[in-house]
Amino acid sequence: MAKISVIKPDMIQGMSNDDLFVKLVVDGELDKKAQLIVPPTHRAILVKDGQMLQTLESGKYDIYDKKSDLSGFFFKRFETDSVEIIYMSKTARLRMPWGTPRQLELRDPLTDIPLKIGANGEFEIRIGEPRKFFLEVVGMAGSYDLDKLQERVLAKLMSEFQPALIKTMREKRLTYCMADEYTKEIAEGVAPILGGILSDNYGITMCDFFIGRILIPEACKAEIEAVLKSGKEETERREREEKEEKKRIERRDEEKRELKEYLADLERLTDKEWEKEKYMRELEARDYERYLEVCRAVGWKRDAKGGDAKADGGKDGSERRFCTKCGAAAAPDDVFCSKCGKRI
Repeated sequence: MAKISVIKPDMIQGMSNDDLFVKLVVDGELDKKAQLIVPPTHRAILVKDGQMLQTLESGKYDIYDKKSDLSGFFFKRFETDSVEIIYMSKTARLRMPWGTPRQLELRDPLTDIPLKIGANGEFEIRIGEPRKFFLEVVGMAGSYDLDKLQERVLAKLMSEFQPALIKTMREKRLTYCMADEYTKEIAEGVAPILGGILSDNYGITMCDFFIGRILIPEACKAEIEAVLKSGKEETERREREEKEEKKRIERRDEEKRELKEYLADLERLTDKEWEKEKYMRELEARDYERYLEVCRAVGWKRDAKGGDAKADGGKDGSERRFCTKCGAAAAPDDVFCSKCGKRI
């Protein structure tokens, strides 16, 4: 029998590029210049009696060269015993469909309504950490059953899917009645959580995670939509009230500002009583409400005939009046000015 000069994964019958990993048992006589080849698409683990000896990255390794990475203890194993080489693909992916095995009982994050939902989709995985994958998935047997791998991975993911979904829905402030419209956004929130679990437990990297459907009973959806509609109407009512209150405050502030300006104008007319009366008469004609406010502020009262009079009367106790046109003094009962003849 010819001596083996090259050890590479092509030696394995039925090997496919879609295989996550393959095992090669080297038990023939090796040439003194024999090489172990790890292709760029793979990593390799040397195993003897179920024990991992070394992990090799892509490259060529001279088995009997004492200066190589297989020197000492490792190359002696090649020389005296058979050694298993586990080639683990860096690129091969395994696509798995998933679905919740039963309805999930939870509460809508926005309305707190209890409901039951189901969900399904698919995801892809590849080997991320070869040593952890070997220890947790392959194990002593040095092989794995695809169906059992899927069953194991799915069971782990589905046990963690519900808390991951709840966390994502709360963070994104989504309600379940619109969940089917936001499957992409929800998947983007759930994937890092589930991917971290696969990596920590099995050395598996999650490449893609898709949600196909999130199924919610129509009765639950209608109840959530009714509560949301009611809440929206209440929110709109509060917003309207807040806007109206804001306008009222602005109007009060404007009125105070105007009153302050009117009072300042009157203050400048301290020594000109007839000008004050003229100013007040003009204000009464222009803005009656502001006119009344100014009267209250300065203590002025209106007489029985509608004229303005200061709170303190003349020397004879009668209220003093002035012509608003020429400023001449007038008696309380005068209707026309005795000086200019204009109506007071």
